[in-house]
Amino acid sequence: MTSVRRLTGGHASGLSLLYPAPLEMAASAVLLVCQEGWNLSVLEDMEFPIFWPNADGGDDAPSIHRVHIDKPRRGTRLRHSTNNLVDVGPGSAGGVLRQVVASTQWARERLGKLGMPSRRLLLARRSKTAEDTGEWFTRAAMCSI
Repeated sequence: MTSVRRLTGGHASGLSLLYPAPLEMAASAVLLVCQEGWNLSVLEDMEFPIFWPNADGGDDAPSIHRVHIDKPRRGTRLRHSTNNLVDVGPGSAGGVLRQVVASTQWARERLGKLGMPSRRLLLARRSKTAEDTGEWFTRAAMCSI
């Protein structure tokens, strides 16, 4: 067990390194709020974006993430919209979204293998399971961070 703790930086379980912690997802939410000006209510329900790589070039060519936005207080006609976030590097809106998507990739795959696939953008794993909410943070649990 000592070698596992040493290899994982003091963590007893490698799971804590594979899946984002609730505070890391809260930091991701704050980053997206600051970058795009979205409300927390938009992020609570935000789903995994549609990704369009640039067909013209290699890895340095810009790509686009299309994010569906749901704002129920706008009324029926204006409730749903989309935002296209262009990824031209780490400081761009699309670059920020790419980092959030990459940090939750393993959590999304794990939920799929457990038979609970999720399209949510922000996913975090609890370190201890609570009986009422389970192992994974849901929308309501993300609000209480």
